Amino acid sequence: YQRRVREAVVSTQSTGESGGCDCVLEEPRGCNCDTHVYAVHSQTSRLPSCPDGFKTLWQGYSLLGYASGEITSSQDLGRAGSCVESFDVMSMMSCDGTGVCRHGVGSDKSFWLMNSDKEDVPLKPMSNMDQILPYISRCSVCMGTNKAVVKHAVGREQPRCDNGFKQMLTGYTYLMAMAQKAGLGQNLNSMGSCLRSPQSPVLLECLGRGTCSVYVDHVDFWLAQDPTRINPGAWGMGVIYSNMKDIKDDGLTKCSICIKNSSPLEIAQLGNKRRRRRL
Repeated sequence: YQRRVREAVVSTQSTGESGGCDCVLEEPRGCNCDTHVYAVHSQTSRLPSCPDGFKTLWQGYSLLGYASGEITSSQDLGRAGSCVESFDVMSMMSCDGTGVCRHGVGSDKSFWLMNSDKEDVPLKPMSNMDQILPYISRCSVCMGTNKAVVKHAVGREQPRCDNGFKQMLTGYTYLMAMAQKAGLGQNLNSMGSCLRSPQSPVLLECLGRGTCSVYVDHVDFWLAQDPTRINPGAWGMGVIYSNMKDIKDDGLTKCSICIKNSSPLEIAQLGNKRRRRRL
């Protein structure tokens, strides 16, 4: 039996360029085995679309993080955890060492990315869901095989994507927000640091007692650029921008999200040798 198996294997091997088993030589095909998952946020009440070549996994609401007392948990806006399928004013529960859990504690907070298309700022607490939802940005979680990188400008110009990359999104470089003692930051190598539209305030704060609003002590931090001020010693007094046009044109650093334009052959090969296909 073993001799017959060996003879069968030998009879199927090629003996030269023309082949000895009715085979033809075939160029190697690529197999892109990488999988990348990103979250994209519209900063509006409309659901954003995923980039070309990416599949939408789910859609939802843009979550920035949670806080309880002086403890803060921040969500990376470039990752799937920042896009939750359903909105809840307070979806966090605290459990102590005695096995007792509490939901909706008054000091617990959740933070959500606000819509930039809402002209009025909700300074008064809102408790009605129909009032709250229009202020919260929508999001989509996207899966694809192409890598995304973020570029931040060093001057006024929008950064260009490098060769082999295509531009997916342009925006402004967002660093972090401060809400009382809670700090919520973004990593500059994440897509979450490049927001489509600059806005103030960036976040909506919801309390465990069931209300949401914007508070005057909220502070947003953006990466700044001011090419006209070349003397570091002159920065101490600060520069004041009085309107959004000046802030966008002269104050904020611009950013671009770039998607790699890779063919499967450039990413992974099934082998260096030519494969054979039976006629």
